[in-house]
Amino acid sequence: MQYGNVEVANLKKDSNGQIAFGLNLVVVDNGFVYVGNVIYDEGYYIVVNCANVQKAGTERGFGQIAFDGPTSSTVLDYCPHILVPANRVCHLMKCVDDKWTNHIR
Repeated sequence: MQYGNVEVANLKKDSNGQIAFGLNLVVVDNGFVYVGNVIYDEGYYIVVNCANVQKAGTERGFGQIAFDGPTSSTVLDYCPHILVPANRVCHLMKCVDDKWTNHIR
């Protein structure tokens, strides 16, 4: 099964013991949504080069910005890397990398 460009059945830890998921929207149980490059390590999701999605600014929800990148109404609040306990993550939504190239630092 594919997850973006990651073969889920073959997820393996790298030499640092981490699993890299690439660019994703990360939905946290308190309602926060972040976008950034996601790494899983020892029970935590680390989101690097990230932004908090303050407002999706879409007509079709978060899937729209995952596929098409941010709209002119999307509000991103850039932030340092974040560390989220795995049990607080509701889900990851894979983003199309080239639609976010100019928006992720």
